[in-house]
Amino acid sequence: MGRARPGLQTFFAAIVALCAVAIERPAFARMLLENRDPAQGNTEADATIAGVWVGTYSYRNDRAPVGFTFFFPPATDNSCIGRSEEQNTFGNRSAPKLYAILSCSETALYPGQTLTIRKTYDGTGGVSHTVMYTGKVSADLRTISGEWVLNDIRGTFTMSR
Repeated sequence: MGRARPGLQTFFAAIVALCAVAIERPAFARMLLENRDPAQGNTEADATIAGVWVGTYSYRNDRAPVGFTFFFPPATDNSCIGRSEEQNTFGNRSAPKLYAILSCSETALYPGQTLTIRKTYDGTGGVSHTVMYTGKVSADLRTISGEWVLNDIRGTFTMSR
């Protein structure tokens, strides 16, 4: 078996380095893969809540985390209205998924900002209560993490795009 060519060694070294970065710094790796220059900071699209956010919320007990997806269309009048869907883990079993209307405190995002999102279930599966999410926006504007509250029940959440 012969030695690998220098160009091939460089290629494999770059792949290994990218994998290491992806594990340690996923936001930085995402910028590299998206061909974004980290020195340029966030893109204009990152500076708003608009887009698809995928996350989980957890209870402060032994229940398994629940996955959800939040959809926020581009705001046309500075209003922040969206919708969500998640697996039905607590409603009646007539529906496999639960849906909700979302509203948030702001459409613009900036690093370190505290954002509040109000999620009101639409009645599907017999669920129609409101949950308040309060989270902190990450430095790269791609993750929001914090706490959710429903009356005296609390838990944590994180969501990313």
